[in-house]
Amino acid sequence: MNLSDYPAEYMASDQAAVKLERNYFRLLKAELLLFLTASVVGVIIAFPWIGYGRPLAVVAAILIAAAFLILWVMRQRRLEQKWFQYRAVAESVKTTTWRYMMQAPPFDCAESDTELHQKFIATLRAIQTDRAGRRPLPNRPDSAGNEISEFMRRKQKLSLEERKTYYLCERVADQQNWYEEKSLVNRRNAARWSSFILTTQVLALALALLRIVYPGVPLSPVSFLMTGASSMVAWTQARRHGDLIEPYAVAAQELKELEALCGSVTDSKSFCRFVSDVEETISREHTKWLARRSIETEKPNSEVGQ
Repeated sequence: MNLSDYPAEYMASDQAAVKLERNYFRLLKAELLLFLTASVVGVIIAFPWIGYGRPLAVVAAILIAAAFLILWVMRQRRLEQKWFQYRAVAESVKTTTWRYMMQAPPFDCAESDTELHQKFIATLRAIQTDRAGRRPLPNRPDSAGNEISEFMRRKQKLSLEERKTYYLCERVADQQNWYEEKSLVNRRNAARWSSFILTTQVLALALALLRIVYPGVPLSPVSFLMTGASSMVAWTQARRHGDLIEPYAVAAQELKELEALCGSVTDSKSFCRFVSDVEETISREHTKWLARRSIETEKPNSEVGQ
């Protein structure tokens, strides 16, 4: 399923979340690099024969001030919190879209097309209000026609067997593969950054011991190395590589187990239960992701999950 086939509200919130996430990590990277550069300048000042001690001290002070300015900007603009909010909207709209197309609760009642579409639009509006705290989305659509694509209407009209086949392939298998890939990527990144941090700390310790043996050595990069290690720790904590390995692997396994039960789906009622179970699993993982990010989350009034 292409992104353009989802409701316009999903595309707007997804684009906003991606942009905010990108800007947040760009500013965080700039802040850490400024602190690291200031530490390098401090090491250079230790060379007495270089001179320019005062100008270099001024440069170091400017770099540190710039880093603190970036930190202040990040807090004032609340990039991280807004990123989480828009991502919550996007994921809630996504799961609602799949429920609508698969005729799962709350869209499984025998209603007219008009009533069904009105319920879908009302659900999207409730999600946006509850998740984003009444903050308008960038490029948010004004008309309901943009929310229900022709692709969604066609899938909603498919037979039970066609919907079942499509859902297993495009939703269950796709999401399962996404979780597995993310778990592996985070495992590799966590191991890589842990190695970098440990190596830097061991090197700093070795140089500190060397300085004890040879106190006359004018150059001591220990402070630079420790600043580098601290910066790497801050970066990995922001990325949450270690925290995401197990949850993503568990979510993938749960979806695999649910997929194995799909053979017992023989009628509309059992298929509705199956879709609800899958969407609840995905919703639960996203809710945990938000909780790990220390953001207050409330379930939408529609009770459709995420």
